[in-house]
Amino acid sequence: YRLARLETPEGDAGGIVVVSPGTDRLAVVSSVLGEPPEGTRYVCLLDRSGTRTKVGYMRWEPTSAGGGMAYWAGDAEPSDLGTAGDVFIVQLDTPDAQPALVGEFQG
Repeated sequence: YRLARLETPEGDAGGIVVVSPGTDRLAVVSSVLGEPPEGTRYVCLLDRSGTRTKVGYMRWEPTSAGGGMAYWAGDAEPSDLGTAGDVFIVQLDTPDAQPALVGEFQG
């Protein structure tokens, strides 16, 4: 598997991205993201050498502990997502949004 640990802008643990090399499927999970504003959602982006591409949209569900869980699973696009230097970004899908979580694949 290929793995990127996600961190908040403050450097705190924020979640994880795992890519399965045999199936080229990925999963993203975070329990630190707040509920997105009504009509907005979190988008996952891949930054490869300064070029950003959309990977998918996260779902956010409340948990019984009072917080929430954000997650997404699907096909890794591009299929070699997770190579060394790839940066995975999660942010609100709004104009001028700042990254809420960032993680770099180490290879």
